Amino acid sequence: MRNAAEIAAWAQAHIAKSLQKPVERIDLDAKLSRLGLDSATAVHLMVSLEEWLGVELEPELAFEKPTLRLLAQEIASRLA
Repeated sequence: MRNAAEIAAWAQAHIAKSLQKPVERIDLDAKLSRLGLDSATAVHLMVSLEEWLGVELEPELAFEKPTLRLLAQEIASRLA
């Protein structure tokens, strides 16, 4: 079972790769839109998280929890 820190780190690395930015430039507390994610990229993140974690997640979660840290915390609480 993954914890919030592991999920956040994975998502941070995934976004960095998608946006071709250094992982250090992906702030866990910045709003996803501020990081440069549009709705399509946010949905892609959710699909990738589903595949990595082996669980089903609603795409809307990326909009309800607008930072990587909040998103990771929510997903970890659902996994617990």
